[in-house]
Amino acid sequence: MLLVSVSIGAQPVLPLHAQFRMASLAPCYVAEWHHAEVIIENRSERSLLVAPRALITKNGRLLMRTKLPHRRCWTIAPGQQLRLAGPEIFGTLISSDGIIGAAAPWQATPDTGQLSVCIHLTDSLGTEILAEPLCQTVTLYNYSLPIPLAPVTSDTLPTARMRTVRFVWMPVLPQRKGTCYQVRCFALPDSLGVAEAVRVQQPLLDQRCCDCTELRWHIERLQPGRYVWSVQAFDRDNLLPIGSTDGYSLTATFTVVARVHGGPLHRRNHRVQRQ
Repeated sequence: MLLVSVSIGAQPVLPLHAQFRMASLAPCYVAEWHHAEVIIENRSERSLLVAPRALITKNGRLLMRTKLPHRRCWTIAPGQQLRLAGPEIFGTLISSDGIIGAAAPWQATPDTGQLSVCIHLTDSLGTEILAEPLCQTVTLYNYSLPIPLAPVTSDTLPTARMRTVRFVWMPVLPQRKGTCYQVRCFALPDSLGVAEAVRVQQPLLDQRCCDCTELRWHIERLQPGRYVWSVQAFDRDNLLPIGSTDGYSLTATFTVVARVHGGPLHRRNHRVQRQ
């Protein structure tokens, strides 16, 4: 917590107290900073108009800043306290070159690791109210993508047992509530590569589940051949992808083979007759 007391104008009293709190470890997605909090207390004898402005830097290099003018200003009456959280603090964050993320405010910071998050408080004219900003050092991380575990390349499934295909994957890490997974499975004919099969064909399976690590596909019969599948992670509330590459895992393939009726027993009997 950072506590700052300042004097406005020539008044001998300390009219403004401000605090900024943010978790020291947080995801790099701005939308998940909803627990960040700024508390401003007006101890002056007049109303104050306040607008927060955020600057995010790493090793002195500007990564993101609040787009100006801030979309909202707040009036704090004498003796009152204002509490701001999440998007109220950061507004619309843009990169250092002025580009707004396509999924703002769900965009990720351009970098991760140890960053400095500073909140400047200004009046309606953009004049700094505080002698120095409210700053906190935070460590930002990105989510790892889901990883297909089964079925994979080494798995061969017999058609006679194909009543249910069980897809299993490693979840997004660190795990977070409200993560959904879209599982898609495509045929993989010999005439198509993996990327092309996924791009030009309709999926045979296209189902989702939330806060899960497996999905069971109930099917009457799956034709012999090769198949490719993947899983995509996204947020349950806003349906936006989580992690890099739009939340898609790497693809995994498996093979379905036709079972020869009486296969092992038939071959054993054939050897006995030859003896």
